[in-house]
Amino acid sequence: MPITKKLELYSYDANPDGSVKIPSLMKHFQQIAREDLNTYGITYNMMRDANQVFVIIKAKLEFKKKISI
Repeated sequence: MPITKKLELYSYDANPDGSVKIPSLMKHFQQIAREDLNTYGITYNMMRDANQVFVIIKAKLEFKKKISI
């Protein structure tokens, strides 16, 4: 089931050219994945104990406006 989440990005999330920093995107992806896992009653600690990881296989990004820098 797809998850849709609206995020607010700030100037510190942007590179000097106005593009989004990859670490910032990864931080948001991790938080979204954590929230999704919680809906199934799964935590990161449970996954670590079972030597499991999650993998994002598909993502779609839409930017409504340029990030202010």
